[in-house]
Amino acid sequence: MSTGLIPQTPEPDSYATGLASFVPSSRAVARATRQRTDAVLGRAEVTHARDQVHAVLAAGALNNTAALVGPAEQAHQIAPASDPYYQAIIRAYALSTAQDIAEF
Repeated sequence: MSTGLIPQTPEPDSYATGLASFVPSSRAVARATRQRTDAVLGRAEVTHARDQVHAVLAAGALNNTAALVGPAEQAHQIAPASDPYYQAIIRAYALSTAQDIAEF
């Protein structure tokens, strides 16, 4: 039987990362590759940090909004006719904070 008909498997290490090994053809190519890779990694780090900040700010806003509801409920016991104002205060805080977080 001819060995040309038998499929040959690649070297195990050549596909270890799912990509064939690539050796840059020059220092200029290696430098350009490094610069582009650094730029991509930098953008990823900034995006991750921004996401973490948004999550921390959102958690704080949720806690603060919930903390405002308690006094509003107590105020309702004293002056129930003022409920629309209590709700407006909480809504204004929550919307303002949400906008601040979105713009951060």
